Amino acid sequence: PHKWRIAAALTALVVAAAAVLALGQGLKSVIDSGFGSRNPQELDTALVAFVGIAIVMAVASYLRFFLMMTTGERVITDIRNAVFGHVLRQPPAFFESRQTGEIVSRLTNDVTLIESVIGWGLSMFLRNLLMMTGATALLVVTSPKLAALTLVGTTVALAPALFLGRRVRRLARTGQDRIADVAAYID
Repeated sequence: PHKWRIAAALTALVVAAAAVLALGQGLKSVIDSGFGSRNPQELDTALVAFVGIAIVMAVASYLRFFLMMTTGERVITDIRNAVFGHVLRQPPAFFESRQTGEIVSRLTNDVTLIESVIGWGLSMFLRNLLMMTGATALLVVTSPKLAALTLVGTTVALAPALFLGRRVRRLARTGQDRIADVAAYID
């Protein structure tokens, strides 16, 4: 139901990522064409282009963030309504076998976690993926040898993070279960 908002947010995401990558080229232009030429008109033109890119980046980043966060809120509202409606349709035996605090915890904490993933996490993941892809392409064009060294170094640095990420995910899942247990106990 929110496909147009998501499409607009993805468009803003692509524009913002492209603008961030273009900032480096804009800075190169300011230095090479502006300062390097010693021509004030070329420097002015390069600086105006650089500021223009920065403005495009700021507007696109704002739109991306605003659209993703508000869409996340709308999706969460839909999920909460669906889950609450589902809970209301449960037979009385369901409530006898489950503690009220656990149900309330699932309605609040779990849905809030989904909200943060949809509103912020997904947007940042896609932005960083686009930026990494674009930066890698620019690096390969600029210096293939440096790109290869960076790829090897990144792989070595990320291996421990992947190992620890699985453990953190398992601990987070256990933590969510404990929060539900505490809420049930308090209830």
